[in-house]
Amino acid sequence: MKKVLIALFLAMASGISAQHLLTVQFTGMSSDEGHVLVKVVNEKNEQVAGQEIPVSGGKATFSLKLKEGQYAISAFHDVNDNKELDTNWMGIPKEKYGFSNNARGTFGPPDLKDQLVEVRSDKSLSITLK
Repeated sequence: MKKVLIALFLAMASGISAQHLLTVQFTGMSSDEGHVLVKVVNEKNEQVAGQEIPVSGGKATFSLKLKEGQYAISAFHDVNDNKELDTNWMGIPKEKYGFSNNARGTFGPPDLKDQLVEVRSDKSLSITLK
């Protein structure tokens, strides 16, 4: 009975510790105005997190705990703090934006598969907003 309880405890503990810290540093901002708006989705393109990050020294850092899996991160520098990616009359972004793996799309955002990052342990990423 004692061995069963120990095994059960270890199984529960491993489930609890299955979360890993993902830290993302965003660079490329030309001013410290506004915030970086971050969105994290899973491999099914379901949003799992979102946050506004202050900019300091042309950089912003975002951290969160995630279960093991594949995730994609997208972000933009919301210079005027209107919570929208501002575009010109043709729909081309006027504010800097970026995606995990520094993926780029041709006409629009890159495919989700090009943005996915494997999280199996604590991980640090860098995304350059352009």
